[in-house]
Amino acid sequence: MPKDAATLSHLPNPSRLLLADECAEEYDALLADYCADMRPAGALERRQVELILRCDVDIDRQRRMIAQRLNPLEREETRGAQMLAEWHRRALLHPNSEAAWEEPEEPAPAPTPPGGDARLTPLIARQYGRHRENVTLHQRELDAAERRRRQAIELLFRMQDRRRRADIPDAEVVG
Repeated sequence: MPKDAATLSHLPNPSRLLLADECAEEYDALLADYCADMRPAGALERRQVELILRCDVDIDRQRRMIAQRLNPLEREETRGAQMLAEWHRRALLHPNSEAAWEEPEEPAPAPTPPGGDARLTPLIARQYGRHRENVTLHQRELDAAERRRRQAIELLFRMQDRRRRADIPDAEVVG
């Protein structure tokens, strides 16, 4: 059994939890920075720091996914994805509102490069309309990851406070 606390508390290999566009070396560097900032002592506190980092990775991931869904230069969906999105929209509609649902297809204006161009707002709004359900799902996941992060930080601080209190010697009554 390993005697190193870092080995005992280490989460699974980061490459198993990271997506293809995420880098295990960056994850390890961030973990080292988090450990330097939060100074965990022992296996439980180190594990808690790793869980905080996992939440941060999830937060960044959800933000990237939302940005990708709203990207006005995204290539068109496949026919199967369009059919699935349409079925999902119709399943959520009230039966009486289905007749009013049909919306005319407008040709999209020629996309311009991103970079804060206000002319992209209509394209982004159209993307939001097409992917509203997916964006909502990512926003819920983002909120859940932020909540888990706050809870993990609070628990780490409580663990560290308990450890510090245990290091304080008991007072002696002199009389």
